[in-house]
Amino acid sequence: MSEAAGTRPEVASGPPEAARARRADAARNERRLLEVARETFEREGVDASPESIAKLAGVGVGTLYRHFPTRRALLAGVVAEEFTHLAVRADELLGEPDLDAGGAVRRWLLELVAAVSRFRGLSAQSAAIMAVEERVAAPCQAMHESFGRLVYRAKRAGTLRRDVSVEDLLLLSCSVAWAAEQVQDGGAYADRLLVLALEGIERDETIASSV
Repeated sequence: MSEAAGTRPEVASGPPEAARARRADAARNERRLLEVARETFEREGVDASPESIAKLAGVGVGTLYRHFPTRRALLAGVVAEEFTHLAVRADELLGEPDLDAGGAVRRWLLELVAAVSRFRGLSAQSAAIMAVEERVAAPCQAMHESFGRLVYRAKRAGTLRRDVSVEDLLLLSCSVAWAAEQVQDGGAYADRLLVLALEGIERDETIASSV
Protein backbone atom coordinates (compact mmCIF):
# COMPACT_ATOMS: atom_id res chain seq x y z
CA MET A 1 0.00 0.00 0.00
CA SER A 2 1.36 3.43 -0.94
CA GLU A 3 2.07 6.14 1.62
CA ALA A 4 -0.84 8.36 2.54
CA ALA A 5 -0.70 11.81 1.09
CA GLY A 6 1.19 14.26 3.30
CA THR A 7 2.84 11.60 5.47
CA ARG A 8 6.61 11.16 5.76
CA PRO A 9 8.61 8.01 6.35
CA GLU A 10 9.83 7.54 9.94
CA VAL A 11 13.32 8.82 10.71
CA ALA A 12 15.45 6.97 13.25
CA SER A 13 15.48 8.87 16.56
CA GLY A 14 18.55 9.68 18.61
CA PRO A 15 21.61 11.87 17.95
CA PRO A 16 23.91 10.98 15.07
CA GLU A 17 27.17 9.23 15.90
CA ALA A 18 29.11 12.30 14.80
CA ALA A 19 27.26 14.52 17.29
CA ARG A 20 27.87 12.06 20.13
CA ALA A 21 31.55 11.93 19.22
CA ARG A 22 31.78 15.75 19.25
CA ARG A 23 30.19 15.93 22.68
CA ALA A 24 32.51 13.24 24.06
CA ASP A 25 35.51 15.07 22.60
CA ALA A 26 34.32 18.36 24.14
CA ALA A 27 33.91 16.69 27.53
CA ARG A 28 37.42 15.24 27.33
CA ASN A 29 38.85 18.64 26.42
CA GLU A 30 37.09 20.34 29.33
CA ARG A 31 38.27 17.68 31.76
CA ARG A 32 41.83 17.97 30.49
CA LEU A 33 41.77 21.77 30.71
CA LEU A 34 40.58 21.66 34.32
CA GLU A 35 43.26 19.13 35.28
CA VAL A 36 46.05 21.19 33.70
CA ALA A 37 44.62 24.45 35.08
CA ARG A 38 44.62 23.00 38.60
CA GLU A 39 48.26 21.96 38.29
CA THR A 40 49.27 25.29 36.73
CA PHE A 41 47.42 27.46 39.26
CA GLU A 42 49.04 25.49 42.08
CA ARG A 43 52.48 25.94 40.55
CA GLU A 44 52.26 29.52 39.24
CA GLY A 45 49.32 31.10 41.07
CA VAL A 46 45.92 32.11 39.77
CA ASP A 47 47.33 34.73 37.38
CA ALA A 48 48.83 32.03 35.17
CA SER A 49 48.29 32.50 31.44
CA PRO A 50 45.25 30.70 29.96
CA GLU A 51 47.16 30.39 26.68
CA SER A 52 49.95 28.45 28.38
CA ILE A 53 47.37 26.22 30.03
CA ALA A 54 45.81 25.48 26.65
CA LYS A 55 49.23 24.61 25.23
CA LEU A 56 50.04 22.29 28.15
CA ALA A 57 46.63 20.65 27.77
CA GLY A 58 47.27 20.03 24.09
CA VAL A 59 44.29 22.02 22.84
CA GLY A 60 43.93 25.20 20.85
CA VAL A 61 43.29 28.57 22.48
CA GLY A 62 39.94 28.71 20.69
CA THR A 63 38.92 25.42 22.33
CA LEU A 64 39.86 26.79 25.76
CA TYR A 65 37.82 29.96 25.29
CA ARG A 66 34.79 28.01 24.05
CA HIS A 67 34.73 26.19 27.38
CA PHE A 68 36.06 29.00 29.58
CA PRO A 69 35.66 32.51 28.10
CA THR A 70 37.96 34.13 30.67
CA ARG A 71 40.73 33.15 33.06
CA ARG A 72 38.32 33.79 35.93
CA ALA A 73 35.87 31.31 34.39
CA LEU A 74 38.66 28.72 34.18
CA LEU A 75 39.62 29.40 37.79
CA ALA A 76 35.95 29.13 38.76
CA GLY A 77 35.86 25.65 37.24
CA VAL A 78 38.76 24.59 39.45
CA VAL A 79 37.22 26.26 42.51
CA ALA A 80 33.87 24.56 41.89
CA GLU A 81 35.57 21.18 42.07
CA GLU A 82 37.30 22.17 45.32
CA PHE A 83 33.96 23.22 46.82
CA THR A 84 32.39 19.91 45.82
CA HIS A 85 35.22 18.01 47.48
CA LEU A 86 34.93 20.11 50.65
CA ALA A 87 31.18 19.47 50.81
CA VAL A 88 31.85 15.74 50.69
CA ARG A 89 34.55 16.08 53.37
CA ALA A 90 32.15 17.87 55.72
CA ASP A 91 29.67 15.00 55.42
CA GLU A 92 32.46 12.49 55.98
CA LEU A 93 33.62 14.29 59.13
CA LEU A 94 30.04 14.44 60.36
CA GLY A 95 29.96 10.65 60.26
CA GLU A 96 33.31 9.98 61.97
CA PRO A 97 32.46 8.42 65.35
CA ASP A 98 35.87 9.07 66.92
CA LEU A 99 35.93 12.79 66.15
CA ASP A 100 34.18 15.20 68.50
CA ALA A 101 31.99 18.01 67.18
CA GLY A 102 34.49 20.80 67.77
CA GLY A 103 37.34 18.74 66.33
CA ALA A 104 35.35 18.12 63.15
CA VAL A 105 34.81 21.85 62.61
CA ARG A 106 38.49 22.56 63.23
CA ARG A 107 39.69 19.83 60.87
CA TRP A 108 37.35 20.97 58.09
CA LEU A 109 38.47 24.58 58.39
CA LEU A 110 42.11 23.50 58.25
CA GLU A 111 41.33 21.63 55.04
CA LEU A 112 39.55 24.69 53.64
CA VAL A 113 42.54 26.91 54.37
CA ALA A 114 44.87 24.33 52.82
CA ALA A 115 42.69 24.21 49.68
CA VAL A 116 42.63 28.00 49.29
CA SER A 117 46.35 28.31 50.04
CA ARG A 118 47.27 25.85 47.30
CA PHE A 119 46.37 28.49 44.70
CA ARG A 120 48.40 31.64 45.31
CA GLY A 121 46.18 34.67 44.91
CA LEU A 122 42.88 32.82 45.21
CA SER A 123 41.93 34.24 48.60
CA ALA A 124 41.95 37.78 47.15
CA GLN A 125 39.67 36.77 44.25
CA SER A 126 37.32 34.29 45.90
CA ALA A 127 34.55 36.80 46.65
CA ALA A 128 34.51 38.10 43.06
CA ILE A 129 34.49 34.58 41.64
CA MET A 130 31.53 33.53 43.76
CA ALA A 131 29.68 36.73 42.87
CA VAL A 132 29.92 36.50 39.08
CA GLU A 133 30.66 32.90 38.07
CA GLU A 134 27.47 30.85 37.87
CA ARG A 135 29.22 27.47 37.82
CA VAL A 136 30.44 28.07 41.38
CA ALA A 137 26.98 28.73 42.85
CA ALA A 138 25.68 25.19 43.32
CA PRO A 139 28.96 23.70 44.67
CA CYS A 140 29.32 26.68 47.02
CA GLN A 141 25.78 26.17 48.33
CA ALA A 142 26.41 22.46 48.84
CA MET A 143 29.62 23.20 50.74
CA HIS A 144 27.86 25.84 52.85
CA GLU A 145 25.06 23.44 53.79
CA SER A 146 27.38 20.52 54.58
CA PHE A 147 29.65 22.67 56.73
CA GLY A 148 26.58 24.20 58.36
CA ARG A 149 25.65 20.79 59.71
CA LEU A 150 29.08 20.52 61.36
CA VAL A 151 28.68 23.98 62.86
CA TYR A 152 25.17 23.24 64.15
CA ARG A 153 26.36 20.05 65.85
CA ALA A 154 29.30 21.86 67.48
CA LYS A 155 27.01 24.55 68.84
CA ARG A 156 24.66 21.96 70.30
CA ALA A 157 27.62 20.22 71.91
CA GLY A 158 28.74 23.51 73.49
CA THR A 159 32.14 23.44 71.76
CA LEU A 160 31.41 26.43 69.53
CA ARG A 161 30.06 29.82 70.51
CA ARG A 162 26.38 30.12 69.65
CA ASP A 163 26.82 33.57 68.06
CA VAL A 164 29.31 32.33 65.46
CA SER A 165 27.90 31.83 61.96
CA VAL A 166 29.00 29.71 59.04
CA GLU A 167 29.78 32.92 57.14
CA ASP A 168 31.99 34.11 60.03
CA LEU A 169 34.05 30.94 59.85
CA LEU A 170 34.36 30.92 56.06
CA LEU A 171 35.45 34.57 55.97
CA LEU A 172 37.87 33.98 58.83
CA SER A 173 39.44 31.06 56.97
CA CYS A 174 39.85 32.99 53.72
CA SER A 175 41.39 35.88 55.69
CA VAL A 176 43.86 33.48 57.30
CA ALA A 177 44.78 32.07 53.89
CA TRP A 178 45.37 35.59 52.55
CA ALA A 179 47.52 36.58 55.54
CA ALA A 180 49.61 33.44 55.21
CA GLU A 181 50.42 34.34 51.59
CA GLN A 182 52.26 37.41 52.82
CA VAL A 183 54.96 35.44 54.66
CA GLN A 184 57.37 32.64 53.86
CA ASP A 185 56.33 29.10 54.77
CA GLY A 186 52.75 30.29 54.58
CA GLY A 187 51.18 26.85 54.90
CA ALA A 188 52.48 26.25 58.41
CA TYR A 189 51.71 29.85 59.36
CA ALA A 190 48.13 29.49 58.11
CA ASP A 191 47.58 26.50 60.38
CA ARG A 192 48.96 28.45 63.34
CA LEU A 193 46.82 31.52 62.64
CA LEU A 194 43.66 29.47 62.25
CA VAL A 195 44.25 27.51 65.43
CA LEU A 196 44.86 30.74 67.36
CA ALA A 197 41.66 32.24 65.97
CA LEU A 198 39.60 29.15 66.72
CA GLU A 199 40.71 29.12 70.34
CA GLY A 200 38.64 32.27 70.76
CA ILE A 201 35.41 30.72 69.47
CA GLU A 202 35.61 27.06 70.45
CA ARG A 203 33.66 27.58 73.63
CA ASP A 204 30.18 28.58 74.65
CA GLU A 205 29.48 32.33 74.49
CA THR A 206 28.32 32.36 78.11
CA ILE A 207 31.78 31.20 79.16
CA ALA A 208 33.48 33.69 76.85
CA SER A 209 31.47 36.62 78.21
CA SER A 210 32.56 35.88 81.77
CA VAL A 211 36.30 36.00 80.99
